[in-house]
Amino acid sequence: MEPKSTISLRTSAAIAARWGYRTPEQRWQLKVDSIIQFVARIGWATVEMVNFHLDQSKRDWVAKMVREKWLISRPAIIGERRATILVLTHKAQRTIKEYYPFIGRRIDREASRQSHHDFIASWAALWLLKTRHDFKTQQGKLEIWTDRVMRGFIYNEITRPDISIMLDGQVLLNIEVERTRKSSAQERYQFFKKLEYFQDNDIEIFVIFESRMLASHFVDEMQCAKHFGLTPWFRDSKTKKWHELKNHERDIFNPRIMIGIWDCDKKIVSEVFYSDAYF
Repeated sequence: MEPKSTISLRTSAAIAARWGYRTPEQRWQLKVDSIIQFVARIGWATVEMVNFHLDQSKRDWVAKMVREKWLISRPAIIGERRATILVLTHKAQRTIKEYYPFIGRRIDREASRQSHHDFIASWAALWLLKTRHDFKTQQGKLEIWTDRVMRGFIYNEITRPDISIMLDGQVLLNIEVERTRKSSAQERYQFFKKLEYFQDNDIEIFVIFESRMLASHFVDEMQCAKHFGLTPWFRDSKTKKWHELKNHERDIFNPRIMIGIWDCDKKIVSEVFYSDAYF
């Protein structure tokens, strides 16, 4: 059996490697700052998300942060399942403003109809941070920002993804979660314009589906957009309404994207493939 002194030394070394040679109070404040920044950037989180982000399995921090009025723990529905989510308090929001002065008011509850979509987007981004080698080498520097938070300071939905992975304010990769097929020509055109915008700005694009069937339908739509084009639409700046340009030349789209299939039970992207624009 390993001596207790050896275990204690190894534990101390691991703590020092992660948090530096600081007092327990200093380490706790660093952890608080890390968690509230993470929750602020994605809007709301679960304990499992935070632990995955911090590479830990502890759960005792939740009650302490609630007692200290950094977080609120509340029931929610994600998809069809009951869950508990963590959101920021007003106290935490005031602290966050010191790091991100441009960030809007806190999100104090999840949007039920959007919760499963946001859940997948956040987990997919976290999965990429932990599995891609170029991202793993930048651990601690990369940030993820969700649409629900970014819409407070990025007002054009064409330029705003479901979730972004950023480094020093520069967008490296945008993720779009597609849970259903685009039901109208306008929706399809808007989506392809969004992908085109990301591509023109040298941003990697990852489109996530929950089934291979939906992904295959999207690949078919990409082929049509590439070979036959899409009838363009424009948005009236005054009325904010979209109008179809029926007699206009069709727009050709050839997005270079990665496509992933999301496994909701395992919380991983179980399959990744590329559009043919990469080849």
